[in-house]
Amino acid sequence: MNTENKEIMSFAGTSTSKANKVPYSKIFEEVYNDDGTARFISRERFLYPGEEGEDYLPKFEYQYFINVVDMGAIEKDNNTIRIELSIIPCQEYVHKKIIERIQEDYDTTEMVQTSDLWDYLNRPIITTENFTYNEEDVPDVWYDYFYNPTENNTVIEKLDCIATILPCINARFGCYMDKYNNHIGTTGWDLLKDDILGKDFLQEALKRFNI
Repeated sequence: MNTENKEIMSFAGTSTSKANKVPYSKIFEEVYNDDGTARFISRERFLYPGEEGEDYLPKFEYQYFINVVDMGAIEKDNNTIRIELSIIPCQEYVHKKIIERIQEDYDTTEMVQTSDLWDYLNRPIITTENFTYNEEDVPDVWYDYFYNPTENNTVIEKLDCIATILPCINARFGCYMDKYNNHIGTTGWDLLKDDILGKDFLQEALKRFNI
């Protein structure tokens, strides 16, 4: 018996009615799409009010980032698409050592865009979801995977779902940052301190063990 509710869409455990759908293009801007990978950044900037004290983060703005990867572009016969939702601080709040590294790599003195920070930041992950597809669904005769992931209908539905539930996700921002990212207890806060304050996230985690 198929109990799937076709009027409901969900992402990583959060569901919403398709009747309330917000098109992802209204909330996110596509910043990259090539060879099985598509990336999107939220059009809106969100504010973290900050806390006083050297052990806390100051006020900063951040954006949500979606990375969609067809694993078939990396591994043959892998019909899995991975969607990852993370956050990145806006470029003016990123520590200068990271900005300088990017400028050196790009051979420029100009200020980088927030979307260029993807490969250089720790990016606390909010959540991820994987799903599989049938090879016959691939529209491109030259590839056995989705060269353009947004040609997959499930990807579009997941992106629309993220766009629709983003206010709910952002309301739980602190809870997501409290989550451990590895076996030594690195939290999203630790990763943000590294990105914004230049504090090594491993050392921040180890300090809690008095090491």
